[in-house]
Amino acid sequence: MVHRIRMFSTLYSHLLSRAVFPGSEEAKLLQDFFADNSVGVFIDIGANEPNSAVSLDLFKRGWKGLVVDPIPSNAKKLETAGFDVWCGAVTTKTIAEQGETKFHIAGGDSGRKSSLDAELIDPLLETTEILVSLITLEDLIKKIDVENIQLLAIDVEGCERDVLSTLPPGFDVDLILVEDWARNTLLHQDLVRKGFKRVRRTGYNSWYVPEDSNFRVSWLGKLHLNAKLKWFAPIRQRRFERKRAQAQSGS
Repeated sequence: MVHRIRMFSTLYSHLLSRAVFPGSEEAKLLQDFFADNSVGVFIDIGANEPNSAVSLDLFKRGWKGLVVDPIPSNAKKLETAGFDVWCGAVTTKTIAEQGETKFHIAGGDSGRKSSLDAELIDPLLETTEILVSLITLEDLIKKIDVENIQLLAIDVEGCERDVLSTLPPGFDVDLILVEDWARNTLLHQDLVRKGFKRVRRTGYNSWYVPEDSNFRVSWLGKLHLNAKLKWFAPIRQRRFERKRAQAQSGS
């Protein structure tokens, strides 16, 4: 009987276990993923306010790391909560060489829909601008002076590819949790080239682990992930384009 239960459990894991979850389950899934890591290091880019930071629960567990947010009021709240903070935006090497640039704030006081690229913001949202400092991910990693990190979280409203462009080749990251609007497959292709595989999705965030990781994704899970990334991408892109056309016609 026990043998049959184990066989059924293994079969279920290989064929039917879930890979796509609502965002409300993300915190618990992260806790489970890092259950064996009593200590660790994180970089949380686009952390927003403390209660919105992906790294909050890990920080409370005693993990060390760095959170990044370009909006000074958010950065101040994160500092008050005890985080080590870098206030600015992470981007490509070429853009970062400018030292600073305009940052477009949308989505309320906390700027939850803000971006370095105004063209990527929901065109129906009103925006304001501030001047922000710039840095690359490679230089950000040098700031914390570690050889590996357990969690790299990125939520930068469409500029995720720019952030990841300077991830050092071969740098050891256990999990990349990246917001992915899934309007195309470019971000996914970048991460595959860098040696990562996609294993899960929580809300708008895709989970990537090293290609040689033993993290298993079921047949149904792979099908669901591909549907989210590829099959529905044209639909999401058309929705965004309709919003832009609506905003232009109303201006």
